[in-house]
Amino acid sequence: MFGEEYVVVFNTHHVAFMKNLITEGGIFSGIKLSYKASSFLDRLVSNFDNLSFAKTDRHLVVKTDDSEAFIVYDTRLADFSNFVPFERERGIILERVRFKDMLKRFSSLTEFINFEVVPDEGVMYLKTTKLETTIPILNQKALDGVASVSFKVSGAGISKAIIGVNDEEFPMELRIYFQEHCGNAQGLCLTDSSEANYSIIKTKVTYKDAAPSVPVPPVQ
Repeated sequence: MFGEEYVVVFNTHHVAFMKNLITEGGIFSGIKLSYKASSFLDRLVSNFDNLSFAKTDRHLVVKTDDSEAFIVYDTRLADFSNFVPFERERGIILERVRFKDMLKRFSSLTEFINFEVVPDEGVMYLKTTKLETTIPILNQKALDGVASVSFKVSGAGISKAIIGVNDEEFPMELRIYFQEHCGNAQGLCLTDSSEANYSIIKTKVTYKDAAPSVPVPPVQ
């Protein structure tokens, strides 16, 4: 879906928001393409160097040097106002490549991964019944007094929510913000240091408060 500000992609795992940098001329603005139409457009862009675009009342017109393709679009855009802007109050920062490499170790497992952020230890645990590992937290925000933050997501779901294939083209930092109002649910926001593009995953986020410190009585 091509909105005025974002290109929005909905799938079973997450919703992705990418800055719409091709709004000039109004062709790629205010339209929605089906999955089949998006796949066809992707093949055209991948296989032809010289393309031009136009738009009729019903079709996106893609012209090559010797042919034209007409792609049906819809103007009924989904309401994604609950996801824009995303919440930045609480979160952690991980190393992008290291986290993606760890997720690959879980790729053969069908069960969901239990994630547990432990601020005092400076790590995040990844656990299933068959595998367990940790990743260091590079930085954290507004987690003072929190013993742990837990959530459960499939490995495939969180991997696909990390925008970008070529890691060399993206910042090293992967930011995960904990969302309290993803529509009518909690969730996660995955983005990088630019915070221009991001993905939202709906999932329950559980906070465990740190135990209050017990005062030590003075020595008599």
